[in-house]
Amino acid sequence: MKTRHVKEMKQIRYEINKHLDNLEKQMIKDLEEKECQCKERIEKVLSSVKKKETMINQCQANFLSIKQHASDLQTFLGMREIELKVNKTEQYLQSSLIGEKVSIQLDLVCKIDKGVQNILNGLKHFGSTEIKTRPTKIEFSRAKDKQAQLQVTPLRKTVLCKRTKVNNKFVELPGSPYGITRNHDSLFVCVQGLGIYKVNTVDYTISHVISCNLPWLSYVSVFADKIYYTDYTHQSVVCCERNGSCVWTFKNDSVLMLPRGITVDNDGNVFVVGEKSSNVVIIANDGKSYKEILTKEDGLHNPSAISFDKQKRKLLVANLSRTAFLYNVT
Repeated sequence: MKTRHVKEMKQIRYEINKHLDNLEKQMIKDLEEKECQCKERIEKVLSSVKKKETMINQCQANFLSIKQHASDLQTFLGMREIELKVNKTEQYLQSSLIGEKVSIQLDLVCKIDKGVQNILNGLKHFGSTEIKTRPTKIEFSRAKDKQAQLQVTPLRKTVLCKRTKVNNKFVELPGSPYGITRNHDSLFVCVQGLGIYKVNTVDYTISHVISCNLPWLSYVSVFADKIYYTDYTHQSVVCCERNGSCVWTFKNDSVLMLPRGITVDNDGNVFVVGEKSSNVVIIANDGKSYKEILTKEDGLHNPSAISFDKQKRKLLVANLSRTAFLYNVT
């Protein structure tokens, strides 16, 4: 549980770091582009000023030459020409550098987004942890509460009895019930001629889960998402999905005759008693292989009911003659 949450936090941290790295690279790239633009603008202005400086130096040199060697008329004309050039240069400098307030001093300003600042100042927690409680599917049972499958009277009712023997609940069914098993908050009941019904022990609602011409004396067992039941008329054991679709059917008259009681272990292996063959057969969870594990030599005589204790791994088998045997399953 903890490992999964830690892994999730590390993944989020990785995504955040990756995102920040991409933002940083983009900002550095933008910063470099802006720096290049500043350099280009400064170099352009400096180049223009350099040209004007060269021209002024040339005017100054001409002025000295005229002053030393020219006549008064030549001096007047030459100075006039120099004055015009100087005035043009002055106007350029005045308009370009001062008049239009175009500054040749550029500042490169970098502002960090407020969202990033909020990570440092506003983000106080990576997340939050809490403990949530929810109903568990673990069932607690006492040894004296354990019972093998029970036969019920051929009425159209199933009786739910409390240990106090008061406030018994009668559940009306559409046919005669026989084999019955419990799975969490539900009862699964074999109803003659109709199939298997599920009874909710909380609100006592009834639903028809498997529709088939189920014979009298059929038993049912439930494990995980599968339902198993016996059909002694067709000498078969059937495994179905909870929606009623058949997964597999086991039938072998030479080893299992008149299958009655049925139960399932922790691995989905199915134990079935054969009333006429007086034995117990275990069927693999895929329904393809089997093994006879108990026979008449073990004391079985027309066995009818069977139950497997998944916690203690004990198998209870009951004969019609009211004799029951308890076996350790290893």
